[in-house]
Amino acid sequence: MKGISEVIATILMLMITLAISGTAYLLISGAFIQQTQGLGLVDAYCVQHNSTHDNATIIVRNLGTEAVSTNTITIVQSSPPGPVNVEWNPTTINPGSSATMVEFCEGSGDRTCVYRIVPPAGRSVQATVTCT
Repeated sequence: MKGISEVIATILMLMITLAISGTAYLLISGAFIQQTQGLGLVDAYCVQHNSTHDNATIIVRNLGTEAVSTNTITIVQSSPPGPVNVEWNPTTINPGSSATMVEFCEGSGDRTCVYRIVPPAGRSVQATVTCT
């Protein structure tokens, strides 16, 4: 039986090695960048503001490599549905730093407020706050 020549076998092995290493590089660099951009949830809890309402307090961390202005973050309250009036401290979240979001959790008695916090790029986060 005849096989392929040593030269052709060497060229094929070199091409296969280059293709595998190139694919691995693209997969790893793209996956790690996308996974580390966005916001991460640190904590979410309810703070009694006064006898008539409570504040949902949510702490998020910037997982990205660039500062995020809180003006560019979109917040959707899905439960109970309605408009949100949010105060941030600080108003710019530096890479690796956290910021606190405070929002009035509307309603009376036991209630659960659910928020989707969406940065301009990267991973968004959902926070659930239960007030009693």
